[in-house]
Amino acid sequence: MTKLADFRIFANNISGEIPEEVYGLPAVNRIDLYNTNITGTISTLIGRLTTLKQLRVRSTNLYGNIPTEIGLLSELRSVWLHHSDFSGSVPGGLCQLRSDEMHLSELVTDCTVMQTSGLAAVSCPAGCCTECCDQETNVCVYMEEIN
Repeated sequence: MTKLADFRIFANNISGEIPEEVYGLPAVNRIDLYNTNITGTISTLIGRLTTLKQLRVRSTNLYGNIPTEIGLLSELRSVWLHHSDFSGSVPGGLCQLRSDEMHLSELVTDCTVMQTSGLAAVSCPAGCCTECCDQETNVCVYMEEIN
């Protein structure tokens, strides 16, 4: 699988954790994991995926903090980390990829304040996330760019 560029698992009942081998795919540029029963966390090994341009994780049972190593992926253009159970803060390195000289143009997380708790599942610094979603309603809102 050394030439695999596009890894997609979606809209099925696949369960279990993300296999560690996924983090060793040297040519992968897109990973889509959504509408599945995948559980566990995103490994810190994600920092090895230097060719990754799109990471789309939505509507899964993944949880925990977004690993700081994701900020090492300078080729990222699109990141979806919403409608899952992520918590904590968006890593500063990932926000840095949103700067003018980098490529990341889309960053979606569950950063809307929820009515029941008064808290956001994921804290996103101003100007970092392009879209914030509410875990309770599954509604996402585009954020205004802050210059």
